[in-house]
Amino acid sequence: MTADLQDQAYVNEAVLYMALELSNAKWRLAFGEGTRQCHVVIAAGDVASFATGSTASWCPREFGF
Repeated sequence: MTADLQDQAYVNEAVLYMALELSNAKWRLAFGEGTRQCHVVIAAGDVASFATGSTASWCPREFGF
């Protein structure tokens, strides 16, 4: 797997980064805004929680989004 990094100047704009690690047993979601990070683990295939954000919705709120 490779990372696609872009160097762009975001002036006065909030940026939220997200990473996914998907396995057969669990999915790990990671959110960050450059200095702080938030991690959530949900059951593999729990698309409803992922799509609605019911499990991971508290992470972006931690960053003020």
